[in-house]
Amino acid sequence: MSTGRIVLLVLTLIMVTCSTERTPLSESELMAYVMNPGNGTIVSQERDGITFDMIYRPKDMVIASQVDDDPDRWKEEERRLDSLDYFVLRISRDGEEIQNSFAGNEAKFNSAISWLGGRIANDLYLVTDRKEHIPPDQTVFVPSFGMAKATSVLIVFRSALSQRKGKHSIVLRDSEFGTGMYEFSFDSENIRSIPRLQR
Repeated sequence: MSTGRIVLLVLTLIMVTCSTERTPLSESELMAYVMNPGNGTIVSQERDGITFDMIYRPKDMVIASQVDDDPDRWKEEERRLDSLDYFVLRISRDGEEIQNSFAGNEAKFNSAISWLGGRIANDLYLVTDRKEHIPPDQTVFVPSFGMAKATSVLIVFRSALSQRKGKHSIVLRDSEFGTGMYEFSFDSENIRSIPRLQR
């Protein structure tokens, strides 16, 4: 085979490889992908017996929870949510929701619920690769009434991370449980690499 044909074959293989999109995943497969630390979509830290997990929530999963399979509505939601990034902060102690630790102390329990339900927004911000500090657009405490293994707070930033480059960090100052500052780092490349949801 001539050198020219070899070069052409190699270039063709590169073009095919680069243009091939990842195979869409089912909802359970996409969740398993997100929960795999090797994919850069979940960062966990533990301190003083409390575990903090910051998990990137793919936009396809957000849209799927709001619309049916109508392609027009899906595209409309994609445009509407284009600049938003969704994360779920999970906090647990001994495999239980963090507020369960304070079930015997009404004042501490109520304070924890108040922080999770709103005040946490004052203790969070996202630092972009350009050192911009972006406060959360919204935080939503998701109560599960003691039925979950961790407390969940949905956090929304108007940050368009998939359109940026480099690494970005979510900074959390734990003013409620006294465990200090946390930094959860995410790379835009990992966010762009998340497979699409099968529809």
